[in-house]
Amino acid sequence: MNNLFKLTAVALLAGVAGTAHADLAETKGGLKIKTEDGRFEGALAGRIHFDYASISEDIKDEGADKDGFYTRRAYLTFTGKLYGYKYKLEADLKKGVEAKEMWIGTDLAGGLLMIGHNRPAYAMEGMTSSNDILFIERPFISNNTIFSGREYQNAVRYDYHSGGFGVKAAYYTANPDQDKDAGETPNSGNGYSARVTFAPIMESGSVVHIGASYDLASYANDGDGADIKAKPAAKNGPSYTLVHAADYDEQSTITAEAGVVFGPLYAQGEYSVASFDGAGGSQDVTAYYVQAGYFLTGESRGYKVSKGGFVAPKPAGDKGAIELKARYDFVENSDAALNPEASVLSFGVNYYVNPQVRFMLDYNMAQYSEDGADDDKPEAIVARAQLKF
Repeated sequence: MNNLFKLTAVALLAGVAGTAHADLAETKGGLKIKTEDGRFEGALAGRIHFDYASISEDIKDEGADKDGFYTRRAYLTFTGKLYGYKYKLEADLKKGVEAKEMWIGTDLAGGLLMIGHNRPAYAMEGMTSSNDILFIERPFISNNTIFSGREYQNAVRYDYHSGGFGVKAAYYTANPDQDKDAGETPNSGNGYSARVTFAPIMESGSVVHIGASYDLASYANDGDGADIKAKPAAKNGPSYTLVHAADYDEQSTITAEAGVVFGPLYAQGEYSVASFDGAGGSQDVTAYYVQAGYFLTGESRGYKVSKGGFVAPKPAGDKGAIELKARYDFVENSDAALNPEASVLSFGVNYYVNPQVRFMLDYNMAQYSEDGADDDKPEAIVARAQLKF
């Protein structure tokens, strides 16, 4: 994968550059090359997310938490167009080369048809770029928990948007990431997902968004999927299993979402019910969250219909933008024997130095409970230095 990505990237840039000659080259928001006839385009971008976590001791995993500095993401992204066909190659370089989005696309019936490695079409915050998320950690309704192991999959996906309306639909091969991380041959399944969004109000500083999604992942056997785990304090903090992979061979998930922007105030929430069915019966996992941000410096979060979600703003002044934030996040499996549930109350601040640089600071107060056991109450302070180009 490492050599393949390097060779492909070099070939694409060389091919575009070779045809560009004296054509346009831009450096705003990344390096871009485009021919006069518009048939060849190429762009290079990337992001670096460098994190720090200080995690309190907890009961179940005492001494297992990993404090300190670490590189969370180091993305290199190539996008462009060749003879009308679009492409995207994106990899995380922090541990060799890990494939993220890698697809070929073409315009079809007013939308974009993509074939390759991509995100299935589920949930709002799960599909929001890591450059734009409000908190360092995503909520439980994302690949963090509900969609564990399925952030990116080999898929055929179709995206369409017009006015304030957007729809995404995908068919994918469901290969849980936990098998890939262990160096094993992934157990293949099939997945279908669809997401519909609508923004009846969509103006600068004033947005109303609603949406819903449905996802179905089916595997050949119980245990072929991923363990459904909650990590409420931080990525490297204590981990709690809500559903064991051995207990299901099918997961169906329905999610409702809503969000608003009123000037400097932004708020967003989602509610999800995921059903896990297997030979031993069915278990329903319920999750929801509400989060809000407020810009002390007066900016407003933006909105992209093509993404069906909110994006970070550009600072209005030379001194940057300051955003206060809060979130409550909850998940439970009331059908499991011990009735496990997890929650986290988070507060923090984001400082946007400019459109390319952001610093984030979060304080997470988590709680995990099971019937007949003492509650775990881990806490974490998490910080990030973020650069994108």
